[in-house]
Amino acid sequence: MTRRSLSIALAAVLSLGGLATSAQAAIALTFNPTGSGNPADNRTVDTFDQLPGNAIAVNFNKAGPGPTGFRLPAVGETFQLVYEAANGNLLSNNVPVYSYGLSANNQLTWVATITEAVTAIGAGGFGTASFLATGGTIQAYYNAPRSYNDANGTNFNTGTLVYSGAINTGADLAFNSGSFTSLTPPGGNVGPLDQSVGGDRYPAIKTIGGSGGTNLEFTTTFANPNFFVAGVPSTLSFLLADLHTQNNLPFRAVAPTSVFYNGQAGATLASVGPINGGTDALGNPLAPNVMFESDASTTFQVAAPVPEPSTIISASMAGVAGLFYALRRRRARTA
Repeated sequence: MTRRSLSIALAAVLSLGGLATSAQAAIALTFNPTGSGNPADNRTVDTFDQLPGNAIAVNFNKAGPGPTGFRLPAVGETFQLVYEAANGNLLSNNVPVYSYGLSANNQLTWVATITEAVTAIGAGGFGTASFLATGGTIQAYYNAPRSYNDANGTNFNTGTLVYSGAINTGADLAFNSGSFTSLTPPGGNVGPLDQSVGGDRYPAIKTIGGSGGTNLEFTTTFANPNFFVAGVPSTLSFLLADLHTQNNLPFRAVAPTSVFYNGQAGATLASVGPINGGTDALGNPLAPNVMFESDASTTFQVAAPVPEPSTIISASMAGVAGLFYALRRRRARTA
């Protein structure tokens, strides 16, 4: 997987990222990409490589008495991370074995809603903030024909349920915690939010830069046997790791979505205000929410045995910073 050094927003909270511990070992699964029931369609898969998508931290900033009407969250306060993206390639040893998208006219999509609690935060939204995941779910869906729309946030939870999981609240905190460092000081320089193909759709909205990551671990609640045809091992890790994932601002590889998949109140582009993740010169937030571009991949892994094994999936999306001076290597993707 390639790495990208790009800017990402104060939302990192939003950011998901990290590596498995040494107690885990990657595995390959027998997976039927379309759930066809035809053994000839089965693939050996070790990575689900997602296309760039969208994520938003809902109610990260709280209503307050300051001049902007908002304040930074206090330690212990929570927010919701909402995520949506489509899958691109299925990989085996970094080699594509199946591609969803236009040519196949089908889709595998991922959605997640995670509750995170603030455990530390820098003054004025500048510096490092830390978070702990306390709950939430993730799902994957298969649908044909291809119908999702990044800009409109539609049809990400459409079709046949392939996988679902819930945050494993009993996991080691190394899997369910994270941090974010803002690179833009209060009132500092900002740039256009939307720099994706097709031009700036939202010229009135700017964005800050920053970097961070969060590890998330899920307990599997459903794995569709038409897709996971050889079964799912008793214990799994589902990684969106920092070697594989970037949560970026500005948006360069995908259009910012106007509304997120689940219709959650406030999960809209309009809710980020005039500067995504921005503050006034005194450090008062300008809006309640922060959104960012997320580019992820998923690797199933077998964790070390535990007294009562459960099926686990852990996810992380890690961000890499640099709003105006980013150095990056872009990975060629199959749409």
